[in-house]
Amino acid sequence: MKHLAPFKAASTAVGKAVTFIFVGIFLLFLLALAYLVFKPGAPAVVEKVKPMVWFEPITTTEYGNAAFTKLASQIPRFDNVQWQATELPIMQELPSYVEIAPDAPMSRVWLSFDYKIPPDFDSSHGVALYGARVKAGSYAIYIDDQLVFDNRHNWRMQWNHPLYFQIPYPLLKNRDRLNIKISVPYKDALGYAVGSLYIGDVGKLKNWSEMRYLFSISFPWWCSFVLLILGLMSLHLYFSGIDKKTNWLFFCTSVAYFVCNLQYVYDIPDNDIYSLWYGSIVDSATSWFLVLSTMYILGLSQRQYPSVKFIAYSTAIFLSVITLPAWKWNASALILQHYINMILIAGIGGLLVYRSVVEKNAMLRLLSASLWISILGFMHDLTYMTSNVAPDRFFISSFVSIPFMFSFVLTLQRSYINTYKLTLQHNKIITEKLAEQELRLNQQQEQIISQEKVIAIASERDRFMRDIHDGIGGILISTLRAAENDQPVSHISDMLKDCLVDLENIILSLEPNEKDLTVLLGSLRQKLHKRLDKTGVKVEWNIDDLPDVEGLDASKSLSILRIVQEAITNALKHSRCTIITVTAKAVVFHGAERINITIADNGIGFDETTIATSRGLKNMRYRADNSDCELSVSSSATGTTVFVGVPVCIAYVLPQLNG
Repeated sequence: MKHLAPFKAASTAVGKAVTFIFVGIFLLFLLALAYLVFKPGAPAVVEKVKPMVWFEPITTTEYGNAAFTKLASQIPRFDNVQWQATELPIMQELPSYVEIAPDAPMSRVWLSFDYKIPPDFDSSHGVALYGARVKAGSYAIYIDDQLVFDNRHNWRMQWNHPLYFQIPYPLLKNRDRLNIKISVPYKDALGYAVGSLYIGDVGKLKNWSEMRYLFSISFPWWCSFVLLILGLMSLHLYFSGIDKKTNWLFFCTSVAYFVCNLQYVYDIPDNDIYSLWYGSIVDSATSWFLVLSTMYILGLSQRQYPSVKFIAYSTAIFLSVITLPAWKWNASALILQHYINMILIAGIGGLLVYRSVVEKNAMLRLLSASLWISILGFMHDLTYMTSNVAPDRFFISSFVSIPFMFSFVLTLQRSYINTYKLTLQHNKIITEKLAEQELRLNQQQEQIISQEKVIAIASERDRFMRDIHDGIGGILISTLRAAENDQPVSHISDMLKDCLVDLENIILSLEPNEKDLTVLLGSLRQKLHKRLDKTGVKVEWNIDDLPDVEGLDASKSLSILRIVQEAITNALKHSRCTIITVTAKAVVFHGAERINITIADNGIGFDETTIATSRGLKNMRYRADNSDCELSVSSSATGTTVFVGVPVCIAYVLPQLNG
């Protein structure tokens, strides 16, 4: 597995880097937490509030920003009020199910306490009021029966945002005691909850507020934001065509998780209608996150359950519809939504645990375990959110879902790693097969080359024997017959000279520069020079610098030389000429380059009709056809011209010329 070695080394390095990064982030988080808790400063003076409580029936039934603003400005007379001492936190639990009518009666709980500024306390440092949680309508804070603060613009987020109010310095100056009252309106059917309150040094309480804000708001928000970035990366892989189903499901899950975590950081403050719709979308996103995540885990199982998937998606759609504010009963439906979600996800979670045990799938076990941790966390939050109990506690669903989402990411990474390993193995197999095939092809090529060499040698032997038979053999037979018939010695000598010239042409055609007609014609001129000088006929050679002829092998070059030699010999024997002109030049004919060779004499010519069937002309035409050349012979009383057209690219140009 040598091909996997680089991958293993790279994955090990990446794993170490990721571990180092996560450890570094975790340590920084611990340092930041320690700084918030143990932030240095002056000695803090903080005390827990033990208030007096009074419940005020109110006539209004409006529950919204406008009504809360009006209520905050209406301070009752406290002359005949019977206050009751109490310990915080206090709450009125919400029943399991309740119908909330638009005109449901309302009340207002008042908390009153006196704060005595310690004699040694420097009030210039500041005094703050801090509380873990208030659940009901918008609270208002009064100092000495004067309204100093209300949170009507952010009251929908007070279930998660801590109460923190820094008392203005002018109210502390030159005073040793303050009377502080807090009013919280609520619908009698919905109840209320007020967590523990603390008052004292602003630095200490600010640290507490920031720490709770970090755990309750910032940390869940950043986790969901990081997951959204991973989801966008999965969307990129989806559009790239890589494991489209898994990446699309992960993207949708990350978006749902991001939207449902928006409830920790934002609400629409000044519009009740829009806020209801916004809350409906956020709660529906919670349902979709639970359904999509369980469907993703179910996809890892060897056995798929189409009916379970249908029920899960149908339930998510149903819950998203019934909780819309358009139906006017969305508040009751919201409670129903949470319980149905828990029942559905618990059922699917049980199925996943069963499949993980049956299949012995480690990743399925990990995801199932992390899913159950998330389910328990959601059940915890649902219990305390809907019942108004334990207002001092943290909501933990955003934290317990983090291991689940990290398991999600780990599963995706394992999937990509396995895919990459399979790809490397597949590439290795393909490479080995290609190497084997290349070896076979090389062996076959060597065999083909060896066979071609044998064929080429045999073909060249046949051509050589044929050239000897057609050329030298014929001349020698004619010479032998001439000698037997007592022909003149001069005639026999000329025939033997022709034999030698033909032999020289054969040897010339075998030279390596066979494509160069300039060299071939020049060599022919050199070999015919002595013979032509004795005839008394002047031979003029006009040969240009000719281009190489592609596809001109030894056989074809010999045929061209023999045509030229035959034309010169015929002119010497029969034309009674005094001048023979041999011309060779390159021209462009019909868009293609070719070489024109002409052999012309100034002799008496011949009758073309009678000479057309002669053996010499037939041999010339035969050689021209075999060498893919064009041949024409014309004669008149003023001389004879033999024309040979040689295409520069014989294999491709000739058909165009012939056409």
